[in-house]
Amino acid sequence: MPRKDIYAEFEKKYREVVGKEPDNKDDLRMLLISIARAESTIETRKKELVNFLTTYEGLDAEKATELAEYVAKLLS
Repeated sequence: MPRKDIYAEFEKKYREVVGKEPDNKDDLRMLLISIARAESTIETRKKELVNFLTTYEGLDAEKATELAEYVAKLLS
């Protein structure tokens, strides 16, 4: 799946899970591009995303993990 599509799908899922738009859209888009390009394991990439979502978006760990799992599915 192209990176642009991954972000669009992630953003839809974010709105569904969180109920609003991401606060840090540009930073989040850059992180997702970086994660999509990374050669690290999928677990490492999920941890990076969970960390960002909890730290900068203020999500609880459960919602952040759900979104990270969704991105992992998109990347596989």
